[in-house]
Amino acid sequence: MAAFAQFGSDLDKATQEQLANGERLQEILKQGQYQPMTAAEQVVSIYAATPQAGRKSWVRDLGLGDIRRFEQELIAWMRTEQKALLAKIAESGQLGEAEDKALAAALDQFANNFQPSRKLE
Repeated sequence: MAAFAQFGSDLDKATQEQLANGERLQEILKQGQYQPMTAAEQVVSIYAATPQAGRKSWVRDLGLGDIRRFEQELIAWMRTEQKALLAKIAESGQLGEAEDKALAAALDQFANNFQPSRKLE
């Protein structure tokens, strides 16, 4: 879709939103060399970049340059402040309704305190 969009300038809002979400998800999926993440941490990162029913993702309004820092700080925060939630996700291997709600609340809390360095690109 991104390749097609290069040729057309009149994209509808839904397509623009889908492309913007894809860019942010692509940034979240990048891992630094020799910096492995646990499966639970990967779940948290992908969840943060995935739009939820009726709401944007937690990274949607960030500039692309802030996405990696957001993810790194989020994971560090989760390791200290939400250790039990990470352990529960790791132990069950699932994201049930209770974990879903707890993770959304944790992401809301973290995102409210995150200070982006740039305006939306």
